[in-house]
Amino acid sequence: MPSDRHRVEAGQSRGLARRWRETLVGLRQVASSRPILATSITEALQYFSFGALETFLPLYAVLVLRLEPWQVGAIFGAQLLTTTLMKPIMGRASDRMGRRPMIVAGLIASGLGMALVPAASGFLALLPAGIIFGLGLAVVTASTSAYVSELAKTTQHGSALGVFSSIMDIGHASGPIVMGLLVVGAGYALS
Repeated sequence: MPSDRHRVEAGQSRGLARRWRETLVGLRQVASSRPILATSITEALQYFSFGALETFLPLYAVLVLRLEPWQVGAIFGAQLLTTTLMKPIMGRASDRMGRRPMIVAGLIASGLGMALVPAASGFLALLPAGIIFGLGLAVVTASTSAYVSELAKTTQHGSALGVFSSIMDIGHASGPIVMGLLVVGAGYALS
């Protein structure tokens, strides 16, 4: 006859197995949603560029443009401050204007910020590039997670946001890797 301890352990094992099955079902349902995947990939591309920028802009700024380390810090500080201050405002704007238009606008702003980097000749030119990129990052990230949450079925918010975050992390991690290969092959400015 099983002891009380064995019955409790068996019940816990069945409960854990049931939760894993429910989680996998939720993940499959979320992964089969094209709008959720498209939004997740958009976020991944945003973080791909952010990962590349945060890794290689300091090197480009110091080695190519000959900026001082404090100037590089000021550029990133301005970018981070812009992102931090604008996220709540951009989240509210996406509530009013819709998620998709805001995501597109944010991607355009981020692309503009990235495009200004190789055209910049010094600190005063790179500073606005960082601010514009930070604004675009705020617009996209304030809108995408809300959009994924809205697209998910009521019982799958956690699964949807988990898949979304994992795909975003892949983009963030691959940005520096791909950019590193491009820098080796084509140089900083072209990359």
